[in-house]
Amino acid sequence: MQQSIILFLMASFLFISPGLALHDNGGMGAGVLSDQSATVAVPVITVTPAPDTTQTAAAVTPSPSPTPRKTFSIKGNVIMPGGAKLPDGLTVELTGSQTASDGSTGVPVHLADSPLTSNGSYYFDSIDVVAGMTVEASIAYHQLTFRSKDVAVDDQLIGQTVTLPITIHDTTTDVSGAVVKRLHVILSFDSNGNLQIAEMYIIDNPTDKVIIPADSTSAVLRFDLPDNASNLQFSDGSLGDRFVSTDSGFGDRAPIYPDQDNQVVFVYSLPYHGQTALSLKSPLPVEDVMAMLPSDGVQLQSSQLTSSGERNVEGTLLSLYTADSLSGKNLDIQLSGSPSIHTSQSTPAEETAIGLAALVLVIIGGGIWLANQHKSVVAASSIKASTETSEELMDQILFLDDLHKAGKLEDATYQTRRAELKERLRTALKEKPGS
Repeated sequence: MQQSIILFLMASFLFISPGLALHDNGGMGAGVLSDQSATVAVPVITVTPAPDTTQTAAAVTPSPSPTPRKTFSIKGNVIMPGGAKLPDGLTVELTGSQTASDGSTGVPVHLADSPLTSNGSYYFDSIDVVAGMTVEASIAYHQLTFRSKDVAVDDQLIGQTVTLPITIHDTTTDVSGAVVKRLHVILSFDSNGNLQIAEMYIIDNPTDKVIIPADSTSAVLRFDLPDNASNLQFSDGSLGDRFVSTDSGFGDRAPIYPDQDNQVVFVYSLPYHGQTALSLKSPLPVEDVMAMLPSDGVQLQSSQLTSSGERNVEGTLLSLYTADSLSGKNLDIQLSGSPSIHTSQSTPAEETAIGLAALVLVIIGGGIWLANQHKSVVAASSIKASTETSEELMDQILFLDDLHKAGKLEDATYQTRRAELKERLRTALKEKPGS
């Protein structure tokens, strides 16, 4: 990939989210909701000082009435598997995240705690209505965190009570029910001509159990890497905490929850000398693949992928390749040709981080809002296809629907982006031969 796309996207990404540390829980001061991306004032009551009693009655100016608070409430029940009895002493936490004017999602901020009653219910009263904020309830149980669906806050909630149930799931170590819904791959080149491979796995667990490690040293999923891979980096976590080293790559210890998109995002480097054969190994069956490669010199061949045109990202043309599914769990790719190389002052590790940021931002730039409970990313400029087919646009709409259904996309952002895609789909259908 020309360094223009990599360096531009990384500069934007690192300026907003240094070090790829994409967020931890923060705190909330009285009347103010703040995060790394935005500071949002929560409505408060202002009390006007009492009038000066030395003045005559006619000279006293009545104090203005305080601005009434705009609030709503949340209630819900925590549901145990099989109707089992909940243990005593559990607490439900309410957190909120704010969307800034630049489109970034702020870190989750602790808003309040509610003790769980003996019948499994909880209640939050007088929650300030802050436009653009999204709130969710969660409970920690057996070292896992179970969450409600999130709710977008707006004036329509004033005076209302929202019901947010939380379901606690049983656990299993069996990963056979999980699948990779989508695998995104960006292939690019650093200033020394080394190949950078950034991979994003969006994993679905359609079962009713949380998939967990078998023990304290085991991983839920194991990812194999090429023997000569170097500069491995992750978007969330590092080796020694969430991720553990293995003989053939690394393992991911993160639980895989039902009914939500679980993500693994990483990047690494490989030497490149004019041609190479790659076999990217997935730990699970893959339902959908999208690979991206700069359109300036290096050619990609794969019997598993179909060319899906080109997209322009900030002046750099990317070739897109897709597959509905993989035969087996491996994606086999052959690369040949000389990449366009631009000099850089970055170290190899820094350039690998650039590839990771590029993967995230290019996908966001396509209108796909990527976020999970541990990270947020910033929307880049939109990607427009030089030749968009109706099938590609329908795929984008389905992807958008999946993210919204999983609670990963705010209603306003979802509706705006979906309307734009539908309009482009209508145009594509009109221009389709024979239509």
